[in-house]
Amino acid sequence: MDRLLHCLMLITVFIPPAKSQETAVLQGDFHLAGLFQIFSDEHCTQEVDAISVRNFEAVKWTIKTLNKANYIPGLTLGLEGFPTCNVHGRALEHMTRILNRKFHNSSVPRLTPIIGLIGPEYSQEAVDISTYISSFGENNLLLQTLFSTTASALSDGTKYKNILRVVPEDRKQASVIVSLMENLAWNYIGVVYENNSYGVGNYQELKKLSNTRDICIAFESALFIENGIVSSQQLQQAIESLIFNAESRILGVVVFASTKTAETLLNVANKLKNQFSFRLGMIFSEGSSDIGTTTLNRFPIAKGAFYSSPPWLHFESFSVHWKSILTNKTVFNEEAASNPWLTNVLGKFISCDVRDASCLMPTKENVKMDFNVYEGYAILATMVHAKVLKDLHTDSCGGQNGMCSEMNNTLTNSANKLIERGRKTHISRENNPSDLNLPITIQFTDTVDGIVNGNKPEYEVYHFRDCVERIGEACLELVGEYNNNTLNLKTELLRDYTENSNGLAWPNIIKAQCEEQKTCKSCQNVDLPSEIIFKKGDVYVGAIVPVYDKNVNDPLKCGGIRKANGWEIVEGIRFAVETANEKLGSFTNFFGSKKIGYVILNSCNQPLLIQSKLLKLFKEGLQLTDGSQFDLRNKTLGFVGAYGSSTSKEVASILQEFNFPQISYASTAAVLSNRTVYKYFLRTCTPDNKQALAMLNIVKTLNSSYVQIVYSEGAYGEGGRDALVQNAKEFKICIANEIRVKEDEYKRIRDDLNKTPYATVVLLFLKSHVVLDVMTELHKTINPWSYLFIGSEAFGTRMDVIADKPNLKGTITLSLQMKPLTGNSKFESHLYNRLNSIDTDINPWTKHYLEQKKSCYLAESFDKQFGSKCSDIAEEYNDKDYQSELWTSFAINAMFALLQGSEKAFNELCGSQSPSLCNQYRNDPKTVYEKIKPEKLVIDDSGVNSRVFDENGDGNIGYKIYQVQGSAADASTLNFVEIGRYTLDENGYSILGKTLRDPFKILPSVCPNPLECQKCNQQISQETNNPASKVDDGGSIVPVILGAVLGISVLALVVVSVVLCMVCRGCNRSNESLYLNPHFSNDHHPNAETEDSGYFANPVQVEGEQPQHMDMYPVQH
Repeated sequence: MDRLLHCLMLITVFIPPAKSQETAVLQGDFHLAGLFQIFSDEHCTQEVDAISVRNFEAVKWTIKTLNKANYIPGLTLGLEGFPTCNVHGRALEHMTRILNRKFHNSSVPRLTPIIGLIGPEYSQEAVDISTYISSFGENNLLLQTLFSTTASALSDGTKYKNILRVVPEDRKQASVIVSLMENLAWNYIGVVYENNSYGVGNYQELKKLSNTRDICIAFESALFIENGIVSSQQLQQAIESLIFNAESRILGVVVFASTKTAETLLNVANKLKNQFSFRLGMIFSEGSSDIGTTTLNRFPIAKGAFYSSPPWLHFESFSVHWKSILTNKTVFNEEAASNPWLTNVLGKFISCDVRDASCLMPTKENVKMDFNVYEGYAILATMVHAKVLKDLHTDSCGGQNGMCSEMNNTLTNSANKLIERGRKTHISRENNPSDLNLPITIQFTDTVDGIVNGNKPEYEVYHFRDCVERIGEACLELVGEYNNNTLNLKTELLRDYTENSNGLAWPNIIKAQCEEQKTCKSCQNVDLPSEIIFKKGDVYVGAIVPVYDKNVNDPLKCGGIRKANGWEIVEGIRFAVETANEKLGSFTNFFGSKKIGYVILNSCNQPLLIQSKLLKLFKEGLQLTDGSQFDLRNKTLGFVGAYGSSTSKEVASILQEFNFPQISYASTAAVLSNRTVYKYFLRTCTPDNKQALAMLNIVKTLNSSYVQIVYSEGAYGEGGRDALVQNAKEFKICIANEIRVKEDEYKRIRDDLNKTPYATVVLLFLKSHVVLDVMTELHKTINPWSYLFIGSEAFGTRMDVIADKPNLKGTITLSLQMKPLTGNSKFESHLYNRLNSIDTDINPWTKHYLEQKKSCYLAESFDKQFGSKCSDIAEEYNDKDYQSELWTSFAINAMFALLQGSEKAFNELCGSQSPSLCNQYRNDPKTVYEKIKPEKLVIDDSGVNSRVFDENGDGNIGYKIYQVQGSAADASTLNFVEIGRYTLDENGYSILGKTLRDPFKILPSVCPNPLECQKCNQQISQETNNPASKVDDGGSIVPVILGAVLGISVLALVVVSVVLCMVCRGCNRSNESLYLNPHFSNDHHPNAETEDSGYFANPVQVEGEQPQHMDMYPVQH
């Protein structure tokens, strides 16, 4: 430390002594030093900064007011002002002298001790000064209060050990500016900032926040400062880059700069405006908020600009004092003695020498007081200093007036105690001189930054426009107040003068967006599929949804956004959680006062991709927007998802390892019913083996027996195919062809179907996002139309699949239909409200989804090259007849079941009063699973609570059967008509036969010739593999031997019977074999009761002959 002080002494030898005219002094028993800009030129003589002089005078006036009130009993504060003149390093020079004087004051007794510091006025200077002071060790610190330096970096009290700050720091300002841009519909902007601590810090904070709000910074320019000045050339280049940006003109710019730089920018922009026709909206940070209306009125381009600012702390007594100085010569002379720079300010209003008796002072009408937000904070910073000293005096000296030895010792040898006191101080509205009645209170809680409370907003936004109350003048009007992360903007006061000198009113003001017919590629979010929706809570649920399709060429990448069964499922899941959080109805006291948060991941229906996302989430936690990591693993109740069966299989393998229950809403593959493998898996949908039985029943009802299967690759399609193949033999149905469909490879399907053209009934097990593309391709390429399709629940009742496809008339589909617990109307309202607040919602996929679904672009889109502007995007959800997508209600009820069951498990394992998820819950997934499985919800039109899951955890709902038919009013308009049902009861299959249609005379579908029929006979006669007949390891071989002997005997008997039949004259093949000469029997199912199917269609119909009547009746099984 001694070596450092010795170096300080050597440094001061080489610094020229301060000239008398460079300082201002108000005498007292001890002094505060003040660092103020005062002049805008490096010579500190020519361009006076009136606002800076006013700030100094505000500090001086505060000290005089406190002294007059004997605020510190028996002691007076003094002030010494040092001009920095906007010269880099000048503030540090002054600080070096001040510290040298502090450390060697005993050798120069005539100098009053300096015990604190106010200022400087710029963040970079404050960083330099505090770093310098902090380097001298705790006992040599000098308490420093800041009133205009807002850089976020200065909040670090461990690095900047001596400071207290009364003005809001820049993180708040960045939030305000982002909120302002959102309100103004700006999302394609430029940023111009000074290359110093203030400018860089603000730019980085703005960039970080903008990234979370879909605001693109398409251009940024760092302005280099030389001798305190930014050159006009730099600013001209920056503005030209904005207005001539090749991708799209940039119509809005945010400026982080000092008042001097802002003034130069306006001057340059105004000159360019006279040369070129352009529009440019501007938002200036608080760094230039004291630019004043006098300056702004010099630049027409400034009209319409916005200024963010800390709230104005108005002290009326000081305003009167300042005006008196400039209009009353007696007051002026009195104050100029301790503030010599007042003479320079007065020179702006008069041209005579004020010392001359004949020189008249300006009138009050001639003295215009420009807006100055910092003078109030300068007063507040002075009061903080005084309060710390007052409290020190009270504690050290008791009721004694004047200085006592204990207080003097603290000031001399333990200055760090002042800072400790300062970071705990509190200033209220009471016990202050009447002229210093505060509109707020401020409290420090071991931090650099004070917490301000009172009848003031956290931040304000001003707008330079024609005065509201004074005609013919322009004013800085208050148009916005920021509180609790929300900006209340008075849009009715907004005006835009960029094209019209009279000013365009809201909402026709300038909007900084990508231009029409342009693609702003640099701003498009290529990582949109990787986004995550996160909402904070006390406990969490997770969800996995395929918002995007998979990339067929890369298992770790995504394709395009899904137009169905993606985004709406996300919203359904959010809706369920937020309904529970309302704590109404059945959710009253749900999880006590705890809020349920959620995290929603996009799977792209890619098993490997979602596996990697889950493992990263569990290993590293969730990265929040502030860069921190949040560990969800021990706060999560369970997961809803996934969608595709292949994805759910892989997800289950991970989730069960981490003890999470999982409820799928759309994974129907039968393999997922295996609880040995998938231990904690449940689903609200019914497994495919039940659906396969329904489809085969329909085939038999159509008196058909010769079919093709078209199925998707993956667990869903292949599982459905397997279930059909396994059960077809029992129904005596021959599968003539199996066609496996890969995504994006649809053109060959027609040719594959035509390989067996007589198999005119085609069973579809296609993924929901594939159905539309496949049917579109087939409708386009099959001519003449010669097939009747029976679609699985993924086809369902989707109008988008059948729209404009008249050949799909006659298609039969199955539909799993579940009603959301809350009914449809409440969810519909949720969607409507979501889309009406689209710009502020946290769902990152909404805009892309809507644009792709509706083939249009939103105003804030970054791709406007094609299509037209979207309109009325929310209206379809304002229709009480709106039908949600197939799997949405299944997802909603999956989340409700998870929440209700997990709450019961939480209460049992953790106790209802537990503030968080306990280890018992996380370590006992079996109990959680068993609590979820018996959950009941109202899931159909009956209005009765039903079990969502069966005893195996599978879905417990049957199918409705529909046929695509022309409407009665217009045969060309296709609709889905309900023709039957397949419930999960023992005899749950029924068809309303009279409603069935065969529009293309395709039925029945039977084998075409003896050769094909023989193949079918062989297929049917092959013994169906039965798991029950397999020998367990270690079992007896006797049953196997006996079974083999019996099988041989039966086979021999069959052979003999066939030979005898063939030689017997009365043997009629057509009566014995379904496939040699088709016969429409009433044998719909191996266990069916004998009754007439009513299907009398003739397989061979003469051209022009009327088809025989079709009359279908219910068939119960």
